[in-house]
Amino acid sequence: MKVLCLIATMASVLMIEPSAEVKPPNTTQPQPTIEVQCELRDIHDDPKKDEGSFYARVKFGWRAANATYVLIKGYDNRRYPLTGVIDKINGGAYTFVAVAGTRFFRRPVMCVPTWKRGAGVHGLIWSMSYDLRAAGYFNGAVEFTITTSLSKAQIEARIVEIVRRDYGVVLLSNPDIFLYTVLNTAAKDDIFLYTSDFGFHSSLCDIDNCKKDGIELRRKVGFDIWVEKQSAAKGKTTYQFHILPNVISRPAAGNAEWNTDPDGGTVGRVIANSIAQLFG
Repeated sequence: MKVLCLIATMASVLMIEPSAEVKPPNTTQPQPTIEVQCELRDIHDDPKKDEGSFYARVKFGWRAANATYVLIKGYDNRRYPLTGVIDKINGGAYTFVAVAGTRFFRRPVMCVPTWKRGAGVHGLIWSMSYDLRAAGYFNGAVEFTITTSLSKAQIEARIVEIVRRDYGVVLLSNPDIFLYTVLNTAAKDDIFLYTSDFGFHSSLCDIDNCKKDGIELRRKVGFDIWVEKQSAAKGKTTYQFHILPNVISRPAAGNAEWNTDPDGGTVGRVIANSIAQLFG
């Protein structure tokens, strides 16, 4: 895993926000927002103990505003209050979503502890990786490779246009996403894009006509997209695309609340493959 990050000793209390908050566009009603911070804690690295005692915990703390509840994709299917904390051995990769009716704000987050040899208590210095490009965050992504003469900027513009045209959402490029991988020269050649909102496309219903156990569903989809430079030769560059959809749903009748779609993996792959075909 590509892990280059800021270093903190065990005696330090690490509380770093992985990226600056991206403000959603102004509307007649305040848009939801959410901030997420990670703290490295409870480090166990005593060499005298067995291997199962070698770990560190990561505390994820969040604070949402202008919302009614928070979803945490990749953690569980509960609806959480606007402020809270979850604690995970060895960290994890999650998408935090602030929900207010049909308005959303989603934030992808990955916080994983790592270590290197140094002047720590047991000869190790611990720190945290926030690198969203790591395989841990993009598990389950649809992947494909293209070789093209298009520039990085042209590829990014094309992806943004496709998603805006077909799904009605804007992909954001957050330059701070590589803040903790500044020593990795490859980072400048990659593209990382994500949607802070969810959009709709009729293909969300291709699998099951948007029905589950006889109940009609409403679905929406958000995206995280990583375009990874592989090689360059003779005026052309090879990129590997990683497209990770995030599907949420709720019953169509009434004012039911949104949740992570139980069939989101299958539905999402249909969506991601349709985007991939546009680059074929």
